[in-house]
Amino acid sequence: LYQASGTNLVDMKTFLPRLCASLAENRPPCVRDVTVTADALTFDSKRAMKVGLLVTELVTNAFKHAYPGDRHGDICVRLTGDGNTAVLTISDDGVGPPPALLTAESKGLGMRLIRSVLGQFGGTIDLGPGPGATFVIGLSDTRPRSGGG
Repeated sequence: LYQASGTNLVDMKTFLPRLCASLAENRPPCVRDVTVTADALTFDSKRAMKVGLLVTELVTNAFKHAYPGDRHGDICVRLTGDGNTAVLTISDDGVGPPPALLTAESKGLGMRLIRSVLGQFGGTIDLGPGPGATFVIGLSDTRPRSGGG
């Protein structure tokens, strides 16, 4: 994550496109493109790793479920922020999520992983407007800390 800089800090504007390009190499034929936009934000390596896990889980979930049958579409990853807080949005233009996806009744391994990661740093997740699935993840206090906390 942070080899190039030699520090404990990760440039998310560089990291997220690289991560998504790597994921897109294995995308199914139904996914036309994975686009990424990211503000110039710097996270400590632990937070960047956790954000990377969230992105990987939600993008690969879209690969598997967003475009059944003969449907095709695109996935978009966006990270915006002001230095203290950030919003990560992952969206597709597919069939949309199941109604109970973000409820406590959702027992899937992926959602348990997402809840666990978000719980580690007080993040939130909500569903945004369609047409497909839009996950809006709030990341608070994103300022880099010494020691990578």
